[in-house]
Amino acid sequence: MNVDYEQRFSNKDTGCERPHRHDYAVLSTVIGGQVELNVRGVSVSLIPGILCLIPPDTLHHVVSFSASFCGVHTLSVLKLPDGLKSMMQRLPRREILIRDEAVCAEFIRLDTARSVEDFLSEVSLYGSMPAIQEGASSRHWTAVCIKDFLDSDREAMDASSFIENTLPHTKTHCNRLFKAAYGTTIQSYQLAQKAERARVLLQSDRPLSEVALEAGFYDQSHMTRIFKGVFQLTPEAYRAQHRE
Repeated sequence: MNVDYEQRFSNKDTGCERPHRHDYAVLSTVIGGQVELNVRGVSVSLIPGILCLIPPDTLHHVVSFSASFCGVHTLSVLKLPDGLKSMMQRLPRREILIRDEAVCAEFIRLDTARSVEDFLSEVSLYGSMPAIQEGASSRHWTAVCIKDFLDSDREAMDASSFIENTLPHTKTHCNRLFKAAYGTTIQSYQLAQKAERARVLLQSDRPLSEVALEAGFYDQSHMTRIFKGVFQLTPEAYRAQHRE
């Protein structure tokens, strides 16, 4: 079974003002201006460069159109192949905002069932990423995802492999997004994590060389250099201070 869908474009600044639900997923992006939505009581601003996915059975309505609004592309996903259907069913029960101009451009160009199916598979990957919290809307979902991975302390895969195998962006672009979101590079964030791990381990009597390896540094000198850069103290000085 191929995906069953309906595509439409509208440049009318009316419609969908009453709260309603669909028994299918709806994706939308605007080509100019702004549409204010209310999704489950939460305000959502739809502007160029943002793709909004509203899952099935989600209450929503249009609040307003800006004076500069000039059109919205909408895709209604009516039926899905079983494999893709199970992927979409695992999406969180909330709106999903994808802030990516390239994704929006691809969405507008969709013209075959196969291209729609491939696109929805990609969107399912986006939707499985951690939600961007209130007050952090400027943080790209990619940066949030990378930080979640780093904070989880997973040893089975390093950050480079995680980016290469999981995310649809290059390492350089991911690093740029991460720095824009958190003010530091991925590598600097990882080193700060190792320094913090070393700080905790230094409260024991273990030799400094063991602490360095346990915290993830190459050796003791590597730990000393990074630790001092983060805490303005050498590991020896921190341990002595802690014991006082």
